[in-house]
Amino acid sequence: MSFLNVLRDVLSRPEEVTSTLKPYSHHHRNHSDITFDRPKKETKPVVHVTADEIRPDINAVNAMSVALQEIATCKGMFDKWAQELDRAAPAKSKRDSLEDELFAAVDELRDEAALALDASGTILQQHETFAHEMSVLLESSAAHPDGDFYRPMEVMAVGDNIMQQSDLLCEHSQAMQERLDYVLELVDRIRTKRERKLLWRKILKWLVKAFNVLAAVLTVGAFVLPIVHPIGVVGTVVLGVGATLATAAATLCRELDESHDEDYNFDRMLDFLKNTVPVEAEKAKNCLRSFQAAHHVLKIDVKIKNGECVRINKFDADRARQEWRSHRQSLKELNTAFQNSRTGYAY
Repeated sequence: MSFLNVLRDVLSRPEEVTSTLKPYSHHHRNHSDITFDRPKKETKPVVHVTADEIRPDINAVNAMSVALQEIATCKGMFDKWAQELDRAAPAKSKRDSLEDELFAAVDELRDEAALALDASGTILQQHETFAHEMSVLLESSAAHPDGDFYRPMEVMAVGDNIMQQSDLLCEHSQAMQERLDYVLELVDRIRTKRERKLLWRKILKWLVKAFNVLAAVLTVGAFVLPIVHPIGVVGTVVLGVGATLATAAATLCRELDESHDEDYNFDRMLDFLKNTVPVEAEKAKNCLRSFQAAHHVLKIDVKIKNGECVRINKFDADRARQEWRSHRQSLKELNTAFQNSRTGYAY
């Protein structure tokens, strides 16, 4: 049927068309009767943290202080070895291959100890920066109306730097141990060869002299760093409290001074170098690598990335921020003392 035919049909039956229409008023509805399908607001799961969960380790500064002393003692000891060996050594043209080997090994040992100490100092500096970034993060959370944490990107970046320096410290500590083992192997090889008796006596004299110089260094407390008590009072580490390596070295130096038995002296030095030094250096390395605060922050970052809302109430945020600020101040004092000690008599 064409459009015109349909139109004619409609016009011929107007009453039917109009009867099907309802009055306009029947179509009108109040605005309050109209409903809209609004999109539902997405709700993230909320996780609340407390100050206790993200506070700094109050014992970390003291532990780091002792660890730095141990590594500084290693470096100071190997420095004295190299210096005394240089003083007592014949001209290079007059050395034999075994002497050259020993000199090179001692130089490498000193270099690795210096690199290990450099990495340790950088770790300390980065911990200070980490404490600052934590206080900034907590300040922003305290200022947020709901106490929300933002993703701790700056904090995580500093944490990554600390981990990288920790890996470097491990490398140099391992290399230092390998060089020390090799030096002791060379010295022992020289000792057991009868034809090397003259060279052996020179080396023994060198070792005793080096330990005597180390004793003088330990006496003036060149490797002693400040201890920061939890209440914020700064004291000083006394040899024998925590600084195991320095204490053992000082004790050994006294024994060597009192004994005139060359074989006994050598055996005591060998035992100290083979057993005490590696154990305490390993403890120091592990202490400086320990970084529990990074794990707590990493957990927060993972939760936020997974779509969770991490919050802290204002009271806890302010309390944790104050603790991190105090922690940073303690680290700053330790860092200053450490840098000052590196320009002292021991170096």
